[in-house]
Amino acid sequence: MYSDSVRGIDRRRLVRWGGVAAAGVAVGVPLVGAGPAHAGTTPAASDPSGHDRLPPDTLPGGAYDRYVAALAAQGTFSGVVLLSHQGRTVLSRSYGMADKQKGIPNHEGTAFSLSSAGKPFHAVAMLQLAQQGKLQLSDTVGVHLPGFAKDIAEQVTIHHLLSGTSGLDSPDEDVRRVFGSRDEVHEYYEQRARQAKLVGVPGAPDTAHAGRVGTRGWTLLASMRAPG
Repeated sequence: MYSDSVRGIDRRRLVRWGGVAAAGVAVGVPLVGAGPAHAGTTPAASDPSGHDRLPPDTLPGGAYDRYVAALAAQGTFSGVVLLSHQGRTVLSRSYGMADKQKGIPNHEGTAFSLSSAGKPFHAVAMLQLAQQGKLQLSDTVGVHLPGFAKDIAEQVTIHHLLSGTSGLDSPDEDVRRVFGSRDEVHEYYEQRARQAKLVGVPGAPDTAHAGRVGTRGWTLLASMRAPG
């Protein structure tokens, strides 16, 4: 914990700021310096009771903003932070560089790779499609995605992909790649999904490749589209 970076800020104090929700997206890019690209705020309400008053430390230029900026200056944080209170934006600010070598700073529109944080969204999307009758969890990959090897197309099901028991392996992801468009992102991950190989038995936990094979099917799952 970097509580000495900015006096008066630590995790316990953040928790005590009741009613203020924080969300941040970060990338592990080394930094030599940091500076905000954009900042936004909605003034605190002037409720005489003080119940709706925002802690000054959460506002732009406050202790929390200075704390995150200090982390970025130390090279331990690069990303975008949003603080909201009762649906209103209190602090929206970016720190550090999206691409250090090219000198491209982060901004509020920077798209970050969420890695495994996207899995719950994929799962919900698949279950919603199943609930709508557009697919079944027992469907094999070949029902919805053409061009895969026969063993994958006919043996691996959506349920296998969701449960991490697909038996698939694929090339390592280039986590430092910077994409120029959404289309480029989709093309890269679809190509990566099609490089998958079946190295285990679908439906059976693969203890020999645990933690690697169990997560590889999610790239393929993200490539699926609802029929029609």
